[in-house]
Amino acid sequence: MCTPRVFLSLLLPGVLIAGCSETRPKTLDELYEEERQLPAVFLTAESGKRITAPGNTGVFVDEGSGELAWRALICTNPDCPATPPTGEEPFLFIAVDPALVAQPDGTVGYDRSRVDEADNYFGNCPECLKTRNLAGESDEDRQRYSNWATPYVLPETAQRREELAEARKQREAELQERMGRTD
Repeated sequence: MCTPRVFLSLLLPGVLIAGCSETRPKTLDELYEEERQLPAVFLTAESGKRITAPGNTGVFVDEGSGELAWRALICTNPDCPATPPTGEEPFLFIAVDPALVAQPDGTVGYDRSRVDEADNYFGNCPECLKTRNLAGESDEDRQRYSNWATPYVLPETAQRREELAEARKQREAELQERMGRTD
């Protein structure tokens, strides 16, 4: 039988939890941290395995394959030969630093002896490289091609970034108002 005392003992914890569940606004630090941890695409160099991990991860060793996973890049060159038709998945590539190696213990190591393997076009789109006249290219052209290689951003990450930017803007305005400033 449910007496008033038993009823209250069952109800009271729920009321207290419901009353305490009011969420506080996120701090600016929390908003920035959430943005840094938004999902990003990484690719392994040998097998091309696609991995989604927090964007602030950096190069890491994929547990399944033991390969290094690098942040996926896209080419924003309007004349890139790998530009897909609108609505299709973009061409993804990686910039591999040959001096970074997967260690047997699953960590990323550095092998100084492999530094000489790096080329002058590190991080450039491999499809654009096939069509460029590298011998006659100016430094300005070389820099422009380098700038066209940018990290790939998942559509859901781009959307959340916009939401977080708006939340930061609102939070900053609230803080300025609280401090008596409106500039």
